[in-house]
Amino acid sequence: MKNGSLPQEIENIIALLKEIPGIGRKGAERMVFALLKWPPEKLKTFGNEIASIPEKIKRCTVCSNISESEVCNICSSHDRDTSVLCIVEDFTQIPLLESTSFKGLYFVLGGKLSPLDGITPDSLKLSKLTKRVTEDQNVKEVIIAISQDIEGQATSIYLANLLHRYNIKITTLARGIPAGADISFANSATLSAAIEGRIKL
Repeated sequence: MKNGSLPQEIENIIALLKEIPGIGRKGAERMVFALLKWPPEKLKTFGNEIASIPEKIKRCTVCSNISESEVCNICSSHDRDTSVLCIVEDFTQIPLLESTSFKGLYFVLGGKLSPLDGITPDSLKLSKLTKRVTEDQNVKEVIIAISQDIEGQATSIYLANLLHRYNIKITTLARGIPAGADISFANSATLSAAIEGRIKL
């Protein structure tokens, strides 16, 4: 369908949907057309749920994962291995790791070092991480689960050097994750192998 043949309000929604990773013009159009076939009440409910995200969804005060409460379900669970802390760059990677056999805790770093993009150590949650490691006496191992592209490798090395002073075991993902790969695109079997075969840094 040619641009301009749709009402401007629809075009506005399509433009917003295209900002979602992996969604192009045609995919956004299909979504809008599907929504237009919904009953008005269902459409209003959907809109209200989207609008309530900023109020209902918080960041966990412990690990920075998304949560409906101050502390997320993972951090507040009594069934987790509190001796193992897994560092990820973004909260979107936690559901992927949850699909593996990993049952430890997480810490969301908030990105990876990329000086060209203005992301320096000061841009990441490093002080919160070191505070977590020093104050939580249960932590015996830290797994650095950062994507192994150039920026990710630099971040992993930086983290390893930062954390070595705290006398804890530091490991990283092993086999199954190719060099330069983003773990966001790995499947659960690959991640399970990488978790189980993690190597010491």
